[in-house]
Amino acid sequence: MTSRLEDLLATAERQFAARSYDAAIDSYRTALGEPYAAEAGVAELLAKATRSRDEARGVAPAEMPAVAVEEAPPLPACEEPAPTAVIAPVAERIVEEKPIAPPTFQLLQSDRDYAEQQDADLRLEVEKLSILNPSAPPESTDQLASARLIVALVIAAAVFAVAVLLK
Repeated sequence: MTSRLEDLLATAERQFAARSYDAAIDSYRTALGEPYAAEAGVAELLAKATRSRDEARGVAPAEMPAVAVEEAPPLPACEEPAPTAVIAPVAERIVEEKPIAPPTFQLLQSDRDYAEQQDADLRLEVEKLSILNPSAPPESTDQLASARLIVALVIAAAVFAVAVLLK
């Protein structure tokens, strides 16, 4: 078991010497989980590697001012606080807070309208034949066919008249 700890410490020392501080810190953290890590002083080595990394990054170690901590008065030994007394104020505060609504996005047209428009654009005028009735549907009659015929005859007559006059 100590061989794994020794390997981790040797690896961390090489990484620390190569100024690969993050890798060394990871190796020291892994070594903390091994047996006999406390006797080998892994915690102190980890703190040293962390300080060296911070100094290399230009982070000054923050000096924590001594703050007097007020101790809470001890609870009476015979009474234990009721769990609902602690939970009730927290529950009231949670109920008072409104849940945050998820974001919504307004589209220019609804999805259904867009799908209907796409379907209308993609429809082709195809004969709809039935298996039961294989005959083709009746052809649509052109209402302007006679007017087109008359206009074509007038143009042909005008062209013929111009040709006769030019000869």
